[in-house]
Amino acid sequence: MSFRARRELLSQVAPRYAEARHGQKSVILDEFLASTGYARKYAIRLLRRPLPPSGPIRRPRVPRYGPAVREALRIAWSAVNGSVRSAWSRSCPSWSQRWSGTVIWSSRTTFARCS
Repeated sequence: MSFRARRELLSQVAPRYAEARHGQKSVILDEFLASTGYARKYAIRLLRRPLPPSGPIRRPRVPRYGPAVREALRIAWSAVNGSVRSAWSRSCPSWSQRWSGTVIWSSRTTFARCS
């Protein structure tokens, strides 16, 4: 069952669940669980709270870089064979000597040390 279909079913079942008595609620809940596959506690939480209004789906932004910049980045990436760490090691030996999982550095301090 798709997410959209589950939400439609939830919008139909939630008002019935809210008005039902205790014995009826467990029957409605069991039917809802069988059709959606949700965990029991999650389904109870969904049925008890009001559904948030569905907003528009946000899509990723359109890339801002033009073809010239993309080509320059592709050339730079192929020049280091896709390995940024090895490129840093060659261009900044102090960085490769100091590298460990606990070192915190910013690009500004790294460039200052490399130059």
